Amino acid sequence: MGLLLGFSREIAIAAYLGTSAILEVFIIAFTVPEIIGLMLLNSMAVAVIPYLDSSDFKDRERESIIFWGGLFKFGTVFLIISSSVFLLRQKILLWLAPELSQEHFEIGSRLLAFLSPYILFRGLESFFRSICFSRKHFLAPALSSTLINGIVVGSLVLFSSSIAVDALAWGWLIGSCVLMLYNGVIAYKLVSPVFSFRLNIDKNANLLRALMAVAALESASMLYPLIDRFLAAHVLGTGPIAALRYAYNLIIIPSGILVVAFNVASFPWIAQLVKNNQYDELKRLQSETVRLLIFFMGFVAVTIAILSDNIVAAALQRGQFDVLSLALTARPLAIYAMGIAFHSVYTFHMRFYYAERKLLRLGAFLFSMLLLKLILSTVLVKKMGHNGLALATTCAMIVGALGMTVDVSRQLKINLKEFLKSFVSRIILSLILVALVIKGLDILWTLPLTSSLSLKIVRLALITIFGAATYILVGKKLKLAEPQRAWDTILRKASYRQ
Repeated sequence: MGLLLGFSREIAIAAYLGTSAILEVFIIAFTVPEIIGLMLLNSMAVAVIPYLDSSDFKDRERESIIFWGGLFKFGTVFLIISSSVFLLRQKILLWLAPELSQEHFEIGSRLLAFLSPYILFRGLESFFRSICFSRKHFLAPALSSTLINGIVVGSLVLFSSSIAVDALAWGWLIGSCVLMLYNGVIAYKLVSPVFSFRLNIDKNANLLRALMAVAALESASMLYPLIDRFLAAHVLGTGPIAALRYAYNLIIIPSGILVVAFNVASFPWIAQLVKNNQYDELKRLQSETVRLLIFFMGFVAVTIAILSDNIVAAALQRGQFDVLSLALTARPLAIYAMGIAFHSVYTFHMRFYYAERKLLRLGAFLFSMLLLKLILSTVLVKKMGHNGLALATTCAMIVGALGMTVDVSRQLKINLKEFLKSFVSRIILSLILVALVIKGLDILWTLPLTSSLSLKIVRLALITIFGAATYILVGKKLKLAEPQRAWDTILRKASYRQ
């Protein structure tokens, strides 16, 4: 539901703002709060869960100390960060986009002023969510994306008659505040903490240091949009920044269905297996998960890369999102698609490094990827425009995924050569065959430009379904375990209904 509403959010933004200059002003103003918020959401659980799993205190005492001490310390830190962004908002805008006109600079400064508390709200939300995750309570936090996307869409629809970009900003701010309160209430009910003014300073100081260390690592993967927006604002004209944002948000919808949800849910179990030295189970988990991610996300990558024009047209082409916006968005989407399977693999492997507290090793990979992204982006943006920025991101994902796979396999003593020989070659053959099928259907079944939206969606759905069925059948013939499991599940469901 959250992903569907996220898709609805992008449709609403495209309809009201397209790839206009005013949307790019919002994106630039939202860059710092958005990146810091995502960094905290991705790193908080990794820092908090190991402390909650420690045995230094009795359960209720330990959780009470971490709850109240963390709330106070994290709240203070996040408030300082939000206040700093508010005070430095004009300098931040000048650094990110010095070419903004005076009118757009004033709008961006105003937007960043009331978006600065977003960091405080999302930071505390991430703290409360991590407490829920440590209790294996995933349902309530999982509804967070549904709530915030619904609020953003509602704000756009209700208040866009005045200034759409202001409605968008207020939607994100109000949504982040609601999520903080919502997750805070859930976490409080789960822990039922006993309040005490005698907080364990050392314990919570260690927790804060752990968060800073993990957040520093997460920043290496979160800074890609900052590089893209900085270079696009300095080198390119109006449109590319918004187009890259649309393409990136479209590509994370399918990855969020499987990858993000699985990574969040799997970390507590990975941490527990590491703690108990159950490395045989870890080897099995790593091998099966990597195979699963490559199999399913490989199909997603091929489908999106081939049908990128059709996907963008069906999803976004209405209102202010015109033919030029379509042309700007479709190619980056296809380029991002080529790296989605590799992105899935490397984000999963990051959980192993976090669980084993091998932060320096992980940092070496992440900052090497960031350096590669920066170098390639600087070179390619001059030759390929915003498509070069997307390609630089994809290349960094591929290098990072391959490097981490080799390293984790070596640590877990997995025979990588045997794994590649028995699995990857068959996957590549399956993907080539399904790519030919999908491309053939795309060429043979064309629609007039005046076709209705519903007909475009039906065409996309039928081509995707036929391609997926072909992919599963080919994989089954090649004796891959993943399509066999999927096929057995379909047969069981069909037998059950009959």
